[in-house]
Amino acid sequence: MIAAKCRMPNPLTPERVRADDDAANIRYASIISTHGAMALVYVLSGPVLVMPFFLLCATLIV
Repeated sequence: MIAAKCRMPNPLTPERVRADDDAANIRYASIISTHGAMALVYVLSGPVLVMPFFLLCATLIV
């Protein structure tokens, strides 16, 4: 119990983070945001490409 308590960091004290860790976090965050934006573009472009064919088929059926 005492050994486990010594290993646990105090949540009230700010953690010391190296500049290398910050650079890695910023790099990974930018990669994630870039892929997230690309996925959003693909998801939004799908209905835009399908909608004209859907409207054409709907007008031919009616």
